[in-house]
Amino acid sequence: MNVIVIVTDSLRADYVSCYGNKWIKTPNFERFSKKSMRVTHAYPEGLATIPVRTALLTGRYTLPFRGWQGLERSDILLPELLWGHGVKTSIIADTYHMHKPGMGFDRGFDQVQWIRGQESDQYIQEGNVDDKIALLDKPHPSDPEHGKRMEQYFRNISNVDWKDESTHFVARVSNHATQWLEDNSDENPFFLWIDSFDPHEPWDPPEPFWSMYDGGAGEKSIISPIYGKTEDYLSDGELNRVKSLYAGEISLVDKWIGKVFDKIRTTGHMSDTMVIWLSDHGEPLGEHGVVMKARPWPYEELIRIPLLVHHPDGLMDGKSVKGMVQTVDIMPTVLEFLNINEKMKANGEHMPPVHGLSMGPLLKGEYETLRKYAVSGYFKKSWSITDGNWKYITFLEEEATRYLACDITEQIGKKASDKKISPLSYDLLKLNLDTRGEPSSLVREPELYDLEKDPGEKINLLKQSGQVPDAGKTLELELRRFMDALAMHESVKNSPMPYFDFLGRLIGKSR
Repeated sequence: MNVIVIVTDSLRADYVSCYGNKWIKTPNFERFSKKSMRVTHAYPEGLATIPVRTALLTGRYTLPFRGWQGLERSDILLPELLWGHGVKTSIIADTYHMHKPGMGFDRGFDQVQWIRGQESDQYIQEGNVDDKIALLDKPHPSDPEHGKRMEQYFRNISNVDWKDESTHFVARVSNHATQWLEDNSDENPFFLWIDSFDPHEPWDPPEPFWSMYDGGAGEKSIISPIYGKTEDYLSDGELNRVKSLYAGEISLVDKWIGKVFDKIRTTGHMSDTMVIWLSDHGEPLGEHGVVMKARPWPYEELIRIPLLVHHPDGLMDGKSVKGMVQTVDIMPTVLEFLNINEKMKANGEHMPPVHGLSMGPLLKGEYETLRKYAVSGYFKKSWSITDGNWKYITFLEEEATRYLACDITEQIGKKASDKKISPLSYDLLKLNLDTRGEPSSLVREPELYDLEKDPGEKINLLKQSGQVPDAGKTLELELRRFMDALAMHESVKNSPMPYFDFLGRLIGKSR
C-alpha cells in the first residue's frame, strides 16, 4: 500500500466545481471526487503557508505556540517515521518558502525535487523584465516593496516561454510527479508528497486560461494585487478581472494535477494507493473589504479548504461527510493506513505526540465527523472556532494571547467574587489599552456568525441588540478549554499526549 498527498496552495473550496462552484471549470477534480470521500468542512489550524505544512507533517497544532518559522529539532515528521519503517519517500515541490534556508521541510525524505522561481524566490538575479510590471501590476503606497518582489518574479520567468503551457510551474511540478510515478511504479510501499504553489499568485496563466473567464473584461489585468483593502485601490471592474485570473489559474491547476491523477490510474495505483488532495487555505477576493491574505481574519473564504480522500478499497467513493477535519489529521491518517502504528507497537516504539485524529473512522462510515469543532487562526493574532453551523472569532494581541493560553476557567473562578464577568466578556481578554484607556485600534471585538443563515459572515451577532445566542457562549467556552488543554500539555515536559475524543474534547486519557 502507498500514499500520495497533493497540496495546492491558496485554493478556496467554493472555487471548485465538486464543492458547488457553477462557473469555474475543474473537471479533473470533479472526476477524482467521484472516487473519493469529500470532506465538506475541512480547515487548517494555524495560517498560512508554513504553519499549515508544519501541522500536516507533524500532526500537531501550531496555532497557540508558533507562527511562521522553520521546523524545530524536536519535531517528529511524517517522512522520518515512514523512512524508518521501509517506506520510500519523495517530495516534489515548487512552494519556495519550504526550501528557504533554515526551514527544513525536506527532512526525512529519500528524494527531494525543488522547482525554483515561484513568486519572489531569490532564484535568477539577472533578466529582462521590460514593462511587464507597468502592464500587470498596480502599486499602492501601503506596500512600497511590492514592485521589487514583482521584479524578482519576472526575472525568475524571463528565460521561459510563458506562452508554452508546459513551462508554467504547476505543469513542471506535474511533469516531475508523473515521471516519478512512471519510474517508481514498482516501488511498494512509497509515500509521495506533491506540493504545488499554484494557484497562489501571481495569477498569469497562459491562454486559453488567461481569457477563459471574462470577469472585468477590458480592465487592467493585475496578476498580483497588493495585500490590503479593496476600497480606494481596486475598482469593481479590476476586482472582477482579478477573480477571473484567479479562476483561470485554478483551471490550469486542475488540468495539470489532472495529469497526475491520470498517471496514478494508468500505473494501476488507484487500486493500491491512498490519494489525498487538499489546499492549505483559501483566498479573500473582496469579501469583508480585503483582497488576498491581508488581515488575520479567519472567515470562511480564507479558512475553508477542499479535501478529497481516495481509498483504494473504494471506501466512501463519491460520498460527502461534514467531517470537521483539520490539517493535523493528515499525518495520523497516513500512519494508520500504512499500518505504521502497529509496526511501532510491535517494535516497542512509542507513537509520536500528535494532536490529530485518523480519518479511518470517516472512511469506514463509523462516524460522520472526527470532532465537534474545528479551530483556526493566526498565531498571536486571531483564533476562531466553528461547528459548521456557527462561528466564533476572537482577535488577539500578544498579551491577550498569553492570558488566554492558560487555565481560563480557574481565572474566572478567582475573579468571580470581586468582579462581575459575563459570558463573552470583552474586558476579560485584557486587551492592550491606548493612553486614553480605550481599547487599542489594532484590536477587533469578538464576532459570532450563524453560518446557516449568514454564510458570508456579514452580521456579527455580538453587535446585535438582544441576548447573546447560547451557541456563542458555548463556542467561546469550548475554544478556551481547547487552547487551555493544549497549553497545559505543552508546559509539562515529557508528559504523555492528552487524548482528544471524536468530539475534540480532552477526556483525560493518554495515548
